[in-house]
Amino acid sequence: MNKYRVFGLNTDWGRPNCDGKYGGVGWYRLINPLEKIGADVQRGKFAINGAQSALDMKKRGDIWVTKHIDSMDLINTMIVDKEFTGAKLVLDFDDDPFNLNPDHPAYEAFVSRRPLYEAFIKGADHIICSTNAIKDVIEPLNYRITVIPNAIDPEIWKVKGKKRTDGKIRIGWFGSSSHLADMHLILPVIEELEKKYDNVEFHLVGFADTKVVEGRRFHYPPTKGYEEYPQFVADMSLDIAIAPLIDSQFNRAKSNIKWLEHSMLKTPMVLSDVSPYKESVDNYKTGYLASGTNQWVKYLSWLIESPEKRKEIGENAYQAVMKDWLIEKQLPKYEKLFKKLMPKNITVYTSLVGGYDELNSPEGDANFVAFTDRESKEWEVRKPYDKFKDDQRNSRIQKIMPHLFIDTEYSIYLDANIKLLVEPQVLIDEFLKNKDIAVFKHPGRNNIYEEADAILYWKKETQEALGEQISAYAKRNIKEKRKPFLVECGVIIRRHTPAIEKLNEKWWADYCRYSCRDQMSFPMVFPKNKVNIIQGQITNHPYLEYKTHKWKEK
Repeated sequence: MNKYRVFGLNTDWGRPNCDGKYGGVGWYRLINPLEKIGADVQRGKFAINGAQSALDMKKRGDIWVTKHIDSMDLINTMIVDKEFTGAKLVLDFDDDPFNLNPDHPAYEAFVSRRPLYEAFIKGADHIICSTNAIKDVIEPLNYRITVIPNAIDPEIWKVKGKKRTDGKIRIGWFGSSSHLADMHLILPVIEELEKKYDNVEFHLVGFADTKVVEGRRFHYPPTKGYEEYPQFVADMSLDIAIAPLIDSQFNRAKSNIKWLEHSMLKTPMVLSDVSPYKESVDNYKTGYLASGTNQWVKYLSWLIESPEKRKEIGENAYQAVMKDWLIEKQLPKYEKLFKKLMPKNITVYTSLVGGYDELNSPEGDANFVAFTDRESKEWEVRKPYDKFKDDQRNSRIQKIMPHLFIDTEYSIYLDANIKLLVEPQVLIDEFLKNKDIAVFKHPGRNNIYEEADAILYWKKETQEALGEQISAYAKRNIKEKRKPFLVECGVIIRRHTPAIEKLNEKWWADYCRYSCRDQMSFPMVFPKNKVNIIQGQITNHPYLEYKTHKWKEK
Protein backbone atom coordinates (compact mmCIF):
# COMPACT_ATOMS: atom_id res chain seq x y z
CA MET A 1 0.00 0.00 0.00
CA ASN A 2 1.43 3.35 -1.10
CA LYS A 3 0.39 5.15 2.08
CA TYR A 4 2.89 7.96 1.54
CA ARG A 5 1.83 8.48 -2.09
CA VAL A 6 5.43 8.21 -3.30
CA PHE A 7 6.38 7.77 -6.95
CA GLY A 8 9.96 6.66 -7.59
CA LEU A 9 11.27 7.54 -11.04
CA ASN A 10 14.36 5.45 -11.79
CA THR A 11 16.52 6.67 -14.67
CA ASP A 12 19.06 3.81 -14.75
CA TRP A 13 17.43 2.35 -17.84
CA GLY A 14 19.10 5.15 -19.80
CA ARG A 15 22.66 3.96 -19.09
CA PRO A 16 24.73 2.98 -22.17
CA ASN A 17 24.60 -0.70 -23.17
CA CYS A 18 22.23 -1.68 -20.38
CA ASP A 19 19.28 -2.89 -22.49
CA GLY A 20 16.92 -0.81 -20.35
CA LYS A 21 17.81 -2.60 -17.09
CA TYR A 22 18.19 -0.86 -13.76
CA GLY A 23 21.66 -0.48 -12.25
CA GLY A 24 23.13 -0.59 -8.77
CA VAL A 25 22.40 3.03 -7.90
CA GLY A 26 18.81 2.67 -8.99
CA TRP A 27 18.45 -0.46 -6.88
CA TYR A 28 20.01 0.89 -3.70
CA ARG A 29 18.75 4.46 -3.82
CA LEU A 30 15.25 4.07 -5.30
CA ILE A 31 13.86 0.66 -6.16
CA ASN A 32 14.61 -1.40 -3.06
CA PRO A 33 13.91 1.12 -0.25
CA LEU A 34 10.91 2.72 -1.91
CA GLU A 35 9.24 -0.53 -2.91
CA LYS A 36 9.74 -1.90 0.61
CA ILE A 37 7.66 0.96 2.06
CA GLY A 38 4.99 0.39 -0.58
CA ALA A 39 5.88 3.14 -3.06
CA ASP A 40 5.12 2.98 -6.76
CA VAL A 41 8.45 2.77 -8.59
CA GLN A 42 8.97 3.06 -12.34
CA ARG A 43 11.86 0.68 -13.04
CA GLY A 44 11.97 1.06 -16.81
CA LYS A 45 11.57 3.75 -19.43
CA PHE A 46 9.27 6.65 -18.67
CA ALA A 47 8.90 9.69 -20.92
CA ILE A 48 8.84 13.12 -19.26
CA ASN A 49 7.23 15.28 -21.89
CA GLY A 50 4.96 17.91 -20.44
CA ALA A 51 1.55 18.24 -18.87
CA GLN A 52 0.25 14.74 -19.55
CA SER A 53 3.27 12.96 -18.08
CA ALA A 54 3.11 15.34 -15.10
CA LEU A 55 -0.52 14.39 -14.48
CA ASP A 56 0.37 10.71 -14.90
CA MET A 57 3.10 11.04 -12.27
CA LYS A 58 0.76 12.92 -9.93
CA LYS A 59 -1.74 10.07 -10.16
CA ARG A 60 1.01 7.74 -9.02
CA GLY A 61 2.29 9.89 -6.17
CA ASP A 62 2.28 13.27 -4.43
CA ILE A 63 6.00 12.89 -3.71
CA TRP A 64 8.36 12.26 -6.66
CA VAL A 65 11.77 10.73 -5.98
CA THR A 66 14.43 10.56 -8.68
CA LYS A 67 18.15 10.78 -9.35
CA HIS A 68 19.83 13.69 -11.07
CA ILE A 69 19.18 14.07 -14.79
CA ASP A 70 21.79 15.20 -17.33
CA SER A 71 19.45 17.41 -19.36
CA MET A 72 18.55 21.02 -18.60
CA ASP A 73 15.32 20.66 -20.58
CA LEU A 74 14.23 17.68 -18.49
CA ILE A 75 15.30 19.37 -15.27
CA ASN A 76 13.27 22.46 -16.10
CA THR A 77 10.34 20.24 -17.09
CA MET A 78 10.47 18.32 -13.81
CA ILE A 79 10.58 21.52 -11.75
CA VAL A 80 7.70 23.09 -13.71
CA ASP A 81 5.72 19.83 -13.53
CA LYS A 82 5.98 19.56 -9.77
CA GLU A 83 4.87 23.19 -9.39
CA PHE A 84 2.04 22.63 -11.86
CA THR A 85 0.74 19.54 -10.05
CA GLY A 86 1.62 20.52 -6.49
CA ALA A 87 3.88 17.48 -6.09
CA LYS A 88 7.00 17.44 -3.91
CA LEU A 89 10.25 16.69 -5.75
CA VAL A 90 12.92 14.70 -3.90
CA LEU A 91 16.33 14.36 -5.53
CA ASP A 92 18.74 11.56 -4.57
CA PHE A 93 22.55 11.66 -4.80
CA ASP A 94 24.92 8.73 -4.33
CA ASP A 95 28.04 10.62 -5.47
CA ASP A 96 29.52 14.08 -5.06
CA PRO A 97 28.00 15.97 -8.02
CA PHE A 98 30.72 18.61 -8.21
CA ASN A 99 34.16 17.16 -7.41
CA LEU A 100 34.94 14.32 -9.81
CA ASN A 101 38.60 13.29 -9.87
CA PRO A 102 40.33 15.38 -12.59
CA ASP A 103 41.95 12.35 -14.25
CA HIS A 104 38.55 10.71 -14.78
CA PRO A 105 37.95 10.31 -18.56
CA ALA A 106 34.59 12.10 -18.30
CA TYR A 107 35.88 14.96 -16.16
CA GLU A 108 35.30 17.78 -18.67
CA ALA A 109 31.76 16.64 -19.43
CA PHE A 110 31.13 16.29 -15.71
CA VAL A 111 32.29 19.85 -15.00
CA SER A 112 30.15 21.21 -17.82
CA ARG A 113 27.06 19.70 -16.19
CA ARG A 114 27.53 21.57 -12.90
CA PRO A 115 24.87 24.20 -13.76
CA LEU A 116 22.42 21.35 -14.41
CA TYR A 117 23.00 19.82 -11.01
CA GLU A 118 22.85 23.20 -9.27
CA ALA A 119 19.52 24.01 -10.92
CA PHE A 120 18.04 20.65 -9.98
CA ILE A 121 19.29 20.83 -6.40
CA LYS A 122 17.91 24.33 -5.89
CA GLY A 123 14.57 23.39 -7.44
CA ALA A 124 14.06 20.24 -5.35
CA ASP A 125 11.84 20.24 -2.28
CA HIS A 126 14.21 17.87 -0.51
CA ILE A 127 17.51 16.07 -1.08
CA ILE A 128 18.45 12.55 -0.02
CA CYS A 129 22.10 11.50 -0.14
CA SER A 130 24.10 8.47 0.94
CA THR A 131 26.92 10.13 2.91
CA ASN A 132 27.59 13.16 5.08
CA ALA A 133 30.35 14.23 2.70
CA ILE A 134 27.77 14.61 -0.09
CA LYS A 135 25.54 16.53 2.30
CA ASP A 136 28.35 18.99 3.05
CA VAL A 137 28.75 19.74 -0.67
CA ILE A 138 25.04 20.10 -1.45
CA GLU A 139 23.81 21.86 1.69
CA PRO A 140 24.87 25.39 0.61
CA LEU A 141 22.47 25.03 -2.33
CA ASN A 142 19.60 23.31 -0.52
CA TYR A 143 19.53 22.91 3.27
CA ARG A 144 16.56 20.51 3.16
CA ILE A 145 18.65 17.36 3.07
CA THR A 146 18.57 13.92 4.70
CA VAL A 147 21.43 11.42 4.82
CA ILE A 148 20.29 7.81 4.32
CA PRO A 149 23.19 5.36 3.84
CA ASN A 150 23.18 2.55 1.34
CA ALA A 151 22.06 -0.68 2.95
CA ILE A 152 21.89 -4.36 2.10
CA ASP A 153 18.87 -6.51 1.34
CA PRO A 154 20.02 -9.99 2.40
CA GLU A 155 17.39 -11.68 0.26
CA ILE A 156 19.16 -10.89 -3.01
CA TRP A 157 22.47 -12.21 -1.63
CA LYS A 158 21.21 -15.73 -1.02
CA VAL A 159 23.28 -16.92 -3.96
CA LYS A 160 25.87 -19.66 -4.27
CA GLY A 161 29.01 -19.43 -6.35
CA LYS A 162 30.71 -22.03 -8.46
CA LYS A 163 33.08 -24.33 -6.62
CA ARG A 164 36.68 -24.31 -7.79
CA THR A 165 39.37 -26.95 -7.45
CA ASP A 166 42.09 -25.27 -9.49
CA GLY A 167 44.18 -24.25 -6.48
CA LYS A 168 44.27 -20.61 -7.58
CA ILE A 169 43.80 -17.63 -5.25
CA ARG A 170 41.45 -15.20 -6.93
CA ILE A 171 41.64 -11.53 -5.98
CA GLY A 172 38.82 -9.39 -7.39
CA TRP A 173 38.23 -5.70 -7.91
CA PHE A 174 34.79 -4.52 -9.00
CA GLY A 175 34.68 -0.95 -10.27
CA SER A 176 33.76 1.29 -13.17
CA SER A 177 35.28 4.09 -15.19
CA SER A 178 34.96 6.34 -12.14
CA HIS A 179 37.71 4.22 -10.51
CA LEU A 180 40.26 4.60 -13.29
CA ALA A 181 41.85 7.34 -11.20
CA ASP A 182 42.51 4.70 -8.54
CA MET A 183 44.25 2.30 -10.94
CA HIS A 184 47.76 3.68 -10.41
CA LEU A 185 47.41 3.06 -6.68
CA ILE A 186 46.88 -0.69 -7.06
CA LEU A 187 49.00 -1.54 -10.14
CA PRO A 188 52.32 -1.69 -8.20
CA VAL A 189 50.62 -4.00 -5.70
CA ILE A 190 49.38 -6.31 -8.43
CA GLU A 191 52.81 -6.45 -10.05
CA GLU A 192 54.56 -7.29 -6.77
CA LEU A 193 52.08 -10.00 -5.85
CA GLU A 194 52.32 -11.56 -9.31
CA LYS A 195 56.06 -11.87 -8.79
CA LYS A 196 55.65 -13.20 -5.24
CA TYR A 197 52.95 -15.82 -5.86
CA ASP A 198 52.52 -18.11 -8.88
CA ASN A 199 48.97 -19.14 -7.92
CA VAL A 200 47.45 -15.65 -7.62
CA GLU A 201 45.04 -14.30 -10.25
CA PHE A 202 43.46 -10.86 -10.49
CA HIS A 203 39.89 -10.58 -11.75
CA LEU A 204 38.96 -7.00 -12.64
CA VAL A 205 35.35 -6.12 -13.45
CA GLY A 206 33.96 -2.97 -15.01
CA PHE A 207 37.08 -1.54 -16.67
CA ALA A 208 36.72 -3.20 -20.10
CA ASP A 209 33.88 -3.54 -22.61
CA THR A 210 34.72 -7.18 -23.42
CA LYS A 211 36.45 -10.03 -21.63
CA VAL A 212 40.21 -9.73 -21.90
CA VAL A 213 42.92 -12.02 -20.47
CA GLU A 214 46.39 -10.62 -19.89
CA GLY A 215 48.50 -13.32 -18.27
CA ARG A 216 46.99 -13.74 -14.81
CA ARG A 217 44.82 -10.65 -15.12
CA PHE A 218 41.25 -11.21 -16.25
CA HIS A 219 39.12 -8.26 -17.33
CA TYR A 220 35.32 -8.53 -17.51
CA PRO A 221 32.65 -6.11 -18.70
CA PRO A 222 30.07 -5.11 -16.08
CA THR A 223 26.66 -6.72 -15.96
CA LYS A 224 23.98 -4.93 -17.94
CA GLY A 225 21.78 -4.62 -14.86
CA TYR A 226 21.90 -5.05 -11.12
CA GLU A 227 19.34 -7.84 -10.90
CA GLU A 228 21.91 -10.38 -12.11
CA TYR A 229 24.81 -8.78 -10.22
CA PRO A 230 24.77 -10.79 -6.93
CA GLN A 231 24.89 -14.10 -8.81
CA PHE A 232 27.59 -12.70 -11.10
CA VAL A 233 29.76 -11.78 -8.09
CA ALA A 234 29.15 -15.15 -6.47
CA ASP A 235 30.12 -16.97 -9.68
CA MET A 236 33.49 -15.20 -9.65
CA SER A 237 34.30 -17.38 -6.62
CA LEU A 238 36.71 -14.84 -5.19
CA ASP A 239 39.01 -15.66 -2.32
CA ILE A 240 39.79 -12.00 -1.62
CA ALA A 241 38.34 -8.69 -2.78
CA ILE A 242 39.98 -5.28 -2.87
CA ALA A 243 38.73 -1.70 -2.93
CA PRO A 244 41.52 0.79 -3.64
CA LEU A 245 40.63 4.48 -3.45
CA ILE A 246 42.86 7.51 -3.69
CA ASP A 247 42.19 10.03 -0.94
CA SER A 248 40.24 12.67 -2.89
CA GLN A 249 37.17 14.76 -2.14
CA PHE A 250 35.14 12.79 -4.67
CA ASN A 251 36.12 9.43 -3.16
CA ARG A 252 35.55 10.59 0.40
CA ALA A 253 31.92 11.15 -0.55
CA LYS A 254 31.47 7.56 -1.74
CA SER A 255 29.64 4.91 0.25
CA ASN A 256 31.03 1.64 1.59
CA ILE A 257 28.91 -0.42 -0.78
CA LYS A 258 31.77 -2.63 -2.06
CA TRP A 259 32.54 -3.78 1.49
CA LEU A 260 28.85 -4.42 2.16
CA GLU A 261 28.40 -6.54 -0.97
CA HIS A 262 31.51 -8.68 -0.66
CA SER A 263 30.83 -9.17 3.04
CA MET A 264 27.48 -10.75 2.20
CA LEU A 265 29.42 -13.48 0.38
CA LYS A 266 31.90 -13.69 3.29
CA THR A 267 34.72 -12.59 1.03
CA PRO A 268 37.51 -10.92 3.06
CA MET A 269 38.68 -7.53 1.83
CA VAL A 270 41.64 -5.19 1.82
CA LEU A 271 40.52 -1.60 1.39
CA SER A 272 42.14 1.82 1.27
CA ASP A 273 42.38 3.47 4.67
CA VAL A 274 40.20 6.40 3.63
CA SER A 275 36.58 7.39 3.86
CA PRO A 276 34.19 5.71 3.38
CA TYR A 277 35.83 2.51 4.60
CA LYS A 278 37.63 3.67 7.71
CA GLU A 279 34.30 4.69 9.31
CA SER A 280 32.72 1.25 8.85
CA VAL A 281 35.50 -1.37 8.70
CA ASP A 282 36.98 -2.63 11.98
CA ASN A 283 40.64 -2.93 11.00
CA TYR A 284 42.10 -6.44 11.43
CA LYS A 285 38.63 -7.79 12.32
CA THR A 286 36.16 -7.13 9.50
CA GLY A 287 38.74 -6.20 6.88
CA TYR A 288 42.18 -4.65 6.43
CA LEU A 289 42.68 -0.93 5.88
CA ALA A 290 45.82 -0.30 3.84
CA SER A 291 47.89 2.85 3.31
CA GLY A 292 50.69 2.63 0.78
CA THR A 293 52.00 -0.23 -1.37
CA ASN A 294 53.80 -1.99 1.52
CA GLN A 295 50.64 -2.36 3.60
CA TRP A 296 48.62 -3.51 0.62
CA VAL A 297 51.16 -6.22 -0.15
CA LYS A 298 51.46 -7.23 3.52
CA TYR A 299 47.72 -7.59 4.17
CA LEU A 300 47.02 -9.35 0.90
CA SER A 301 49.92 -11.71 1.55
CA TRP A 302 48.46 -12.64 4.94
CA LEU A 303 45.15 -13.53 3.32
CA ILE A 304 46.76 -15.33 0.38
CA GLU A 305 48.78 -17.54 2.70
CA SER A 306 46.09 -18.23 5.34
CA PRO A 307 42.76 -19.87 4.45
CA GLU A 308 41.86 -19.65 8.16
CA LYS A 309 42.36 -15.88 8.20
CA ARG A 310 40.28 -15.50 5.04
CA LYS A 311 37.45 -17.42 6.65
CA GLU A 312 37.70 -15.47 9.91
CA ILE A 313 37.70 -12.02 8.32
CA GLY A 314 34.92 -12.96 5.88
CA GLU A 315 32.69 -14.31 8.66
CA ASN A 316 33.30 -11.28 10.89
CA ALA A 317 32.45 -8.91 8.05
CA TYR A 318 29.26 -10.81 7.25
CA GLN A 319 28.10 -10.65 10.85
CA ALA A 320 28.89 -6.92 11.05
CA VAL A 321 26.81 -6.17 7.96
CA MET A 322 23.91 -8.32 9.17
CA LYS A 323 23.97 -6.45 12.48
CA ASP A 324 24.27 -2.84 11.36
CA TRP A 325 23.80 -2.44 7.61
CA LEU A 326 20.50 -4.01 6.59
CA ILE A 327 17.89 -2.06 4.66
CA GLU A 328 15.27 -2.49 7.40
CA LYS A 329 17.26 -0.13 9.61
CA GLN A 330 17.06 2.65 7.01
CA LEU A 331 13.39 2.34 6.07
CA PRO A 332 12.15 4.39 9.08
CA LYS A 333 14.21 7.32 7.79
CA TYR A 334 12.39 7.21 4.46
CA GLU A 335 9.03 6.91 6.21
CA LYS A 336 9.81 9.83 8.53
CA LEU A 337 10.84 12.01 5.58
CA PHE A 338 7.85 11.12 3.42
CA LYS A 339 5.47 11.60 6.31
CA LYS A 340 6.91 15.08 6.70
CA LEU A 341 6.53 15.80 2.97
CA MET A 342 3.06 14.33 2.57
CA PRO A 343 0.31 16.82 1.84
CA LYS A 344 -1.20 17.96 5.12
CA ASN A 345 -4.66 19.32 5.79
CA ILE A 346 -3.29 21.91 8.25
CA THR A 347 -0.93 24.79 7.53
CA VAL A 348 0.62 26.70 10.40
CA TYR A 349 1.86 29.99 9.05
CA THR A 350 3.31 33.31 10.06
CA SER A 351 4.13 36.55 8.32
CA LEU A 352 7.31 38.38 9.23
CA VAL A 353 8.43 41.39 7.24
CA GLY A 354 10.81 44.10 8.37
CA GLY A 355 12.43 44.45 11.75
CA TYR A 356 10.28 42.71 14.35
CA ASP A 357 10.94 39.33 15.98
CA GLU A 358 12.71 36.13 14.96
CA LEU A 359 11.20 32.93 13.62
CA ASN A 360 10.47 30.26 16.22
CA SER A 361 11.29 26.57 15.73
CA PRO A 362 8.12 24.88 14.45
CA GLU A 363 6.98 21.53 15.78
CA GLY A 364 4.13 19.19 14.88
CA ASP A 365 2.47 17.39 12.01
CA ALA A 366 1.51 20.19 9.62
CA ASN A 367 2.85 22.37 6.85
CA PHE A 368 4.85 25.23 8.38
CA VAL A 369 5.03 28.25 6.10
CA ALA A 370 6.70 31.60 6.78
CA PHE A 371 5.99 34.55 4.52
CA THR A 372 9.19 36.39 5.22
CA ASP A 373 12.31 38.04 3.91
CA ARG A 374 14.38 36.00 6.37
CA GLU A 375 16.05 32.64 5.85
CA SER A 376 14.98 29.53 7.73
CA LYS A 377 15.97 25.86 7.72
CA GLU A 378 12.79 24.85 9.53
CA TRP A 379 9.97 26.81 7.90
CA GLU A 380 9.03 26.68 4.25
CA VAL A 381 9.93 30.23 3.31
CA ARG A 382 7.74 32.00 0.79
CA LYS A 383 8.22 35.45 -0.62
CA PRO A 384 6.21 38.02 1.36
CA TYR A 385 3.92 40.54 -0.26
CA ASP A 386 5.79 43.70 -1.24
CA LYS A 387 3.36 45.99 -3.04
CA PHE A 388 2.79 48.35 -0.10
CA LYS A 389 5.35 50.86 1.08
CA ASP A 390 4.44 49.94 4.66
CA ASP A 391 5.91 46.63 5.91
CA GLN A 392 3.05 46.24 8.35
CA ARG A 393 0.47 46.17 5.60
CA ASN A 394 2.70 43.88 3.50
CA SER A 395 2.72 41.40 6.37
CA ARG A 396 -1.06 41.47 6.80
CA ILE A 397 -2.38 40.23 3.47
CA GLN A 398 -1.39 36.61 4.15
CA LYS A 399 -2.65 36.89 7.72
CA ILE A 400 -6.04 38.22 6.70
CA MET A 401 -6.57 36.30 3.43
CA PRO A 402 -4.74 32.95 3.79
CA HIS A 403 -7.05 31.28 1.27
CA LEU A 404 -5.16 33.11 -1.49
CA PHE A 405 -1.86 31.59 -0.41
CA ILE A 406 -2.68 28.30 1.32
CA ASP A 407 -4.64 25.38 -0.12
CA THR A 408 -5.10 23.17 2.96
CA GLU A 409 -8.44 22.61 4.68
CA TYR A 410 -7.29 24.31 7.88
CA SER A 411 -4.88 27.07 8.75
CA ILE A 412 -3.45 28.39 12.00
CA TYR A 413 -1.96 31.87 11.93
CA LEU A 414 0.62 32.72 14.58
CA ASP A 415 2.33 36.04 15.17
CA ALA A 416 6.06 35.45 14.77
CA ASN A 417 6.62 35.86 18.52
CA ILE A 418 4.24 32.99 19.34
CA LYS A 419 5.27 29.33 19.32
CA LEU A 420 2.89 26.40 19.24
CA LEU A 421 3.59 23.86 22.02
CA VAL A 422 1.07 21.18 21.01
CA GLU A 423 0.18 19.36 17.83
CA PRO A 424 -1.70 21.70 15.47
CA GLN A 425 -4.56 19.20 15.31
CA VAL A 426 -5.22 19.88 19.01
CA LEU A 427 -6.15 23.49 18.23
CA ILE A 428 -8.39 22.41 15.35
CA ASP A 429 -10.21 19.79 17.44
CA GLU A 430 -10.58 21.87 20.59
CA PHE A 431 -11.30 25.36 19.29
CA LEU A 432 -13.17 25.05 15.99
CA LYS A 433 -15.75 22.34 16.63
CA ASN A 434 -19.00 23.77 15.17
CA LYS A 435 -17.42 27.08 14.12
CA ASP A 436 -15.11 27.83 11.21
CA ILE A 437 -12.93 30.45 12.87
CA ALA A 438 -11.54 30.81 16.39
CA VAL A 439 -9.63 33.65 18.05
CA PHE A 440 -8.71 34.63 21.59
CA LYS A 441 -10.82 37.13 23.54
CA HIS A 442 -8.93 40.33 24.13
CA PRO A 443 -7.60 40.23 27.71
CA GLY A 444 -7.84 43.90 28.53
CA ARG A 445 -10.42 45.66 26.36
CA ASN A 446 -14.01 44.91 25.41
CA ASN A 447 -14.81 46.84 22.24
CA ILE A 448 -13.39 48.87 19.37
CA TYR A 449 -13.90 52.16 21.21
CA GLU A 450 -11.62 51.08 24.01
CA GLU A 451 -9.24 49.66 21.43
CA ALA A 452 -9.13 52.99 19.60
CA ASP A 453 -8.30 54.81 22.85
CA ALA A 454 -5.44 52.37 23.52
CA ILE A 455 -4.11 52.69 19.98
CA LEU A 456 -4.00 56.47 20.31
CA TYR A 457 -2.37 56.25 23.72
CA TRP A 458 0.42 54.04 22.40
CA LYS A 459 0.65 56.13 19.21
CA LYS A 460 0.10 53.15 16.95
CA GLU A 461 -2.11 55.08 14.53
CA THR A 462 -3.12 58.67 13.84
CA GLN A 463 -6.19 60.23 15.36
CA GLU A 464 -7.45 61.18 11.90
CA ALA A 465 -7.35 57.57 10.64
CA LEU A 466 -9.03 56.15 13.73
CA GLY A 467 -11.59 58.95 13.83
CA GLU A 468 -12.59 58.24 10.25
CA GLN A 469 -12.87 54.52 11.00
CA ILE A 470 -15.02 54.98 14.11
CA SER A 471 -17.29 57.43 12.29
CA ALA A 472 -17.75 55.00 9.41
CA TYR A 473 -18.64 52.20 11.82
CA ALA A 474 -21.12 54.49 13.62
CA LYS A 475 -22.93 54.98 10.32
CA ARG A 476 -23.42 51.21 10.20
CA ASN A 477 -25.79 51.58 13.18
CA ILE A 478 -23.29 50.39 15.77
CA LYS A 479 -25.03 51.84 18.80
CA GLU A 480 -23.57 52.06 22.28
CA LYS A 481 -25.65 49.13 23.49
CA ARG A 482 -24.47 47.02 20.58
CA LYS A 483 -20.74 47.59 20.95
CA PRO A 484 -18.78 45.00 18.98
CA PHE A 485 -16.74 42.38 20.80
CA LEU A 486 -12.93 42.61 20.71
CA VAL A 487 -10.42 39.82 20.08
CA GLU A 488 -6.67 39.32 19.83
CA CYS A 489 -5.50 38.52 16.32
CA GLY A 490 -2.14 37.02 17.22
CA VAL A 491 -3.60 33.53 16.79
CA ILE A 492 -6.29 32.77 14.20
CA ILE A 493 -7.59 29.25 13.59
CA ARG A 494 -9.64 28.74 10.44
CA ARG A 495 -11.51 26.10 8.51
CA HIS A 496 -11.22 27.22 4.89
CA THR A 497 -14.82 27.35 3.71
CA PRO A 498 -16.36 29.59 1.04
CA ALA A 499 -18.12 31.58 3.78
CA ILE A 500 -14.88 32.18 5.66
CA GLU A 501 -13.13 33.20 2.45
CA LYS A 502 -15.78 35.87 1.81
CA LEU A 503 -15.41 37.18 5.35
CA ASN A 504 -11.62 37.22 4.96
CA GLU A 505 -12.03 39.40 1.89
CA LYS A 506 -14.43 41.76 3.66
CA TRP A 507 -11.92 42.05 6.49
CA TRP A 508 -9.17 42.86 3.99
CA ALA A 509 -11.34 45.52 2.36
CA ASP A 510 -11.96 47.20 5.72
CA TYR A 511 -8.30 46.88 6.69
CA CYS A 512 -7.15 48.51 3.45
CA ARG A 513 -9.76 51.25 3.69
CA TYR A 514 -9.09 52.24 7.29
CA SER A 515 -6.38 51.96 9.92
CA CYS A 516 -3.53 49.43 9.90
CA ARG A 517 -4.72 47.96 13.22
CA ASP A 518 -6.42 44.72 12.16
CA GLN A 519 -8.09 44.16 15.55
CA MET A 520 -10.23 47.24 14.90
CA SER A 521 -11.80 45.83 11.75
CA PHE A 522 -12.11 42.12 12.65
CA PRO A 523 -15.20 42.43 14.90
CA MET A 524 -16.93 44.66 12.34
CA VAL A 525 -16.69 41.94 9.69
CA PHE A 526 -17.02 38.58 11.48
CA PRO A 527 -20.41 38.06 13.14
CA LYS A 528 -19.93 37.17 16.79
CA ASN A 529 -22.14 34.10 16.49
CA LYS A 530 -19.86 32.74 13.75
CA VAL A 531 -16.69 33.03 15.84
CA ASN A 532 -15.50 30.74 18.59
CA ILE A 533 -13.98 33.13 21.13
CA ILE A 534 -11.26 31.32 23.07
CA GLN A 535 -11.14 32.12 26.75
CA GLY A 536 -7.81 32.75 28.44
CA GLN A 537 -4.83 34.73 27.23
CA ILE A 538 -2.30 34.13 24.50
CA THR A 539 0.51 35.24 26.79
CA ASN A 540 0.09 32.42 29.28
CA HIS A 541 -1.95 29.75 27.51
CA PRO A 542 -0.56 26.21 28.04
CA TYR A 543 -0.68 25.50 24.29
CA LEU A 544 1.44 28.52 23.40
CA GLU A 545 4.76 30.12 24.19
CA TYR A 546 4.66 33.90 23.98
CA LYS A 547 7.72 36.12 23.62
CA THR A 548 7.77 39.90 23.85
CA HIS A 549 8.12 41.55 20.45
CA LYS A 550 11.77 42.19 19.67
CA TRP A 551 13.15 44.67 17.18
CA LYS A 552 15.72 43.14 14.86
CA GLU A 553 18.79 45.35 14.60
CA LYS A 554 19.84 46.14 11.09
